[in-house]
Amino acid sequence: MKHDITTPLFHGLSTRLLLWFLLLSLLPLAVLGFSSYYNAKISMQHEATIKLVSIARFKAQQLEGYFTNISKSLIALSRSGSVLGALPAAEIAFKDGGVLSQNYIAVERTYRPLLSHYAQTDENHDLFLISTDGDIVFTLAREKDLGTNLMTGPYQDSVLAKLFAEVMYTHNVGVSGFDFYKPSNKLAGFIATPVFKRNKLVGVLALQVNMNQINRLAIDYSGLGSTGETVLAARDANELMFLTQLRFDAQAAFKRTTEIGSTLALPMQQALQGSGGKGFSTDYRGVNVLAVWQYLPHTRLGMVIKMDITEAFADVDRLTEISLLIALLTVIAVIIAALFISKSLAAPIGRLTNAIRDIEHGDYSGRIKTDSSDEIGELATAFNSMADSLDHQRQQVLVKTAQIKKRSATLAAANEEIKSFAYIVSHDLRSPLVNMKGFSTELQFTLTEINEIITQCSDRLEPDEREEMLRLINEDAPESMQFISTSVDKMDNMLTAILKLSRFGRRELQFEDIDLKAVCNEMLNSLKHQIEAMQTQIHMEELPTIYNDRLVIEQIMGNLLGNAVKYLSPERPGEIHISSSSSNAGITITVSDNGYGIGEDEKDKVFQIFRRGKHTEMKGEGMGLAYVQTLVRAQDGNITFESIENEGSRFIVYLPINKQGKE
Repeated sequence: MKHDITTPLFHGLSTRLLLWFLLLSLLPLAVLGFSSYYNAKISMQHEATIKLVSIARFKAQQLEGYFTNISKSLIALSRSGSVLGALPAAEIAFKDGGVLSQNYIAVERTYRPLLSHYAQTDENHDLFLISTDGDIVFTLAREKDLGTNLMTGPYQDSVLAKLFAEVMYTHNVGVSGFDFYKPSNKLAGFIATPVFKRNKLVGVLALQVNMNQINRLAIDYSGLGSTGETVLAARDANELMFLTQLRFDAQAAFKRTTEIGSTLALPMQQALQGSGGKGFSTDYRGVNVLAVWQYLPHTRLGMVIKMDITEAFADVDRLTEISLLIALLTVIAVIIAALFISKSLAAPIGRLTNAIRDIEHGDYSGRIKTDSSDEIGELATAFNSMADSLDHQRQQVLVKTAQIKKRSATLAAANEEIKSFAYIVSHDLRSPLVNMKGFSTELQFTLTEINEIITQCSDRLEPDEREEMLRLINEDAPESMQFISTSVDKMDNMLTAILKLSRFGRRELQFEDIDLKAVCNEMLNSLKHQIEAMQTQIHMEELPTIYNDRLVIEQIMGNLLGNAVKYLSPERPGEIHISSSSSNAGITITVSDNGYGIGEDEKDKVFQIFRRGKHTEMKGEGMGLAYVQTLVRAQDGNITFESIENEGSRFIVYLPINKQGKE
């Protein structure tokens, strides 16, 4: 098909396009739009940060106010008649006979009802009366710390002991940090105040605070959207410990920890080191967040108020979408203008396009004629040169394709010859092996007869000669015969394997609907003894019904499951997982285990015939995976594997869907 372009063209195409696009003033509009968008984005990000700062201040005030109120109540209680009467009475009774004496029990019976209503609430765990000597002379909870001394006893290093020493020194109310308290077997914080009677220090009143109120404060997500949360943590040696449940981990309290110096929870690490701030970080989930953090000196806690960046900057994302929409509309307007401009140039370019389409559909004869000397003329000249080059290359490709088809036919014939040769060799070599096996047995009978004859003639031989002959007949010869027999058996197994592969290449596949789960259960039942011996757990997902050759599927799953069981490690209970995934193109079957695994030096030999790896004590010919690979490739599928030595292996088989007989 010939294309003749003779329509005169306007000169200066580049100049005309430049004038039109300058007329549209895209560049000034783009600069103005980006500047407005950037300023709005910065403003929204600043507003989101200010919002978190305000929430953090409010939370800190709530927490500090909570402890301030408890401190005031504790001071008032220390001046009450109940405490001023109970402390000296309990101290005297304790020193006279201990906490089990009748006097102490009488004192406790008198004052316990007066003090119980204060301490045993949802916010307080226990109330302590401590003498100036450090003896815990009274507690409501009666835990293991009752009757011990905080200066010399088993809990002298506890947070309560440290707080007692601080209050005795300052004579002021004090608040401890949060740490694990052994008598209560949980994380605990304490508030303590000195007790004065007639201006004389007579002891210390201490309160063990529950975490319930602090947890309620933390799980109040008001103003924090769907991803924001308040995180409180205390430092424990080289770790920070989360004190309350987290929004995305309800069991985090006292259980989740993060190592100081790690890349996670950096804001909390900084807060516990006494610094505050705001910015972007990665939280305990590994999610990018906007965070505000500060140290709470009154309670020695770190507090982080955070929110996922995706939610914190949702307004920014909406602004981005609006900006993109405006940009898109602007681009559309420019495109419309460009189409209008190009209308005057469409005719010659359209003819050039038609010529290119002719080439696309296989007609390489078309060339473009033009008298134009502008950019269109240069384009036509370049096109003609390209068409000549493509036509020449097409002719070369046709020649190469014919050569490849010829070689493919030759290779197919050679492949069939190889299969026939393997069948003939494996079959015909059986006869010599059978003869060798039979004659070796016959030779064994002959040696037995010779041994009997030598025994009868032993009196005619010298002792050394008789001993040497008996050694040759009874030891060396049988050992050689055993070696020959073993080698014959091994050779026979190898020929059987080769014959099996050869026969499969000659077998016509018979496709039918197969319940893959039933096939796997059948294979596993045959391995039941080994599975129970290795205490193996089988995890089998729902498997589909597939359309394939039953013998092929049974051989594939039998070999994969057999290997998975055979190479389980005796050092741990076995686990085998069987799963599948289907698509319109085919099915992927996965079998994984936690067995010996495959070393890096063995991975390139996994599918080689007769290769068995390091664990040669396992029975087999080394044919299983080679056979599976042959079966899979026969259906244009593939088999791959992933393995880590001493951890386990995963074999993945892909089989394309065969629709033969389904129409």
